[in-house]
Amino acid sequence: MDLYQIEFHNKTKTIYLDIRFDLISDLYQNILKKYKVPRGTIKVFFIGKKKIKDINKNYLNHNYTTDNITFNLSSEKESQGVFFICIQMVKDNANFYNVSFQEELLRNLAHSLFHFLGYLDHQEEEIKIMRKLEDNFIKQYMFHVEQNKNKSYV
Repeated sequence: MDLYQIEFHNKTKTIYLDIRFDLISDLYQNILKKYKVPRGTIKVFFIGKKKIKDINKNYLNHNYTTDNITFNLSSEKESQGVFFICIQMVKDNANFYNVSFQEELLRNLAHSLFHFLGYLDHQEEEIKIMRKLEDNFIKQYMFHVEQNKNKSYV
């Protein structure tokens, strides 16, 4: 039985997300266990630019669009995270950095999780650590996709 309930909600309704969410959930489970995070729930919402700008303005006092926002609402007994990922910003960033949409989406999924775990990315050294964690997450995902390519989706 999993210690963590991981939920994915695509609120964009217009974009198909070609990601193995069962494997993302497994990676999240393993990382949360490694960090000894108390049992709980992670909810990931894929949203549009207007919604993420509204969240950024209303909760963080930032009047601009961003690619992801992470809220850690945990208590001592139970972990609870809410992640918002802006699909249009993921597409824009993928084009800007000349990477696939899938890679950039994976990077945002990893980025949100590591923010939830307390990692920051304000200083140059913090950014290097965050990128290394994201890169490792993407490599793990791609390895698991390759290992599970003949299995059906959950």
